[in-house]
Amino acid sequence: MAGAAGIRRGRAAFRAGANSYAYRVSRRRTDTGRDRRLAVGLCVLLAAGVLAGTGMPRLENVVRMPIWLWAGGLIGTGLLLLTLYAVPRIGVAVFAAAVVCGQLLAALAYDHVGAFGIELRRVGPREMVGTMLLLAGLVMIACGPRD
Repeated sequence: MAGAAGIRRGRAAFRAGANSYAYRVSRRRTDTGRDRRLAVGLCVLLAAGVLAGTGMPRLENVVRMPIWLWAGGLIGTGLLLLTLYAVPRIGVAVFAAAVVCGQLLAALAYDHVGAFGIELRRVGPREMVGTMLLLAGLVMIACGPRD
């Protein structure tokens, strides 16, 4: 499971660089690949829903969703916009490391309080030390000399 998560993070680093590149290129052209990627992504998600047997989303179900569920879309959009702005300035490695650190900090907080109905998992000294090591790695990547 951890290996699959690592592969997924590798895709995220690729996506950060690709999105940043597409944004820089699209500012010089009227044709943007970003719009096509978003449209393809939407079509794939809708097709996956149909193939999984859940069918197309129904408007009445979408409207009845708790408002906090919309936060995922807002956060994802914010991360995309941040990617477009930050990656050309700080690089893919620093950006990816910062995203992973932010995700870990949020995940520890969610586990600690049992957010979203998940099983409560208290954060202990081991998790704190591991988090500090990860943050130290971020500092080393961000502040170290680049060749």
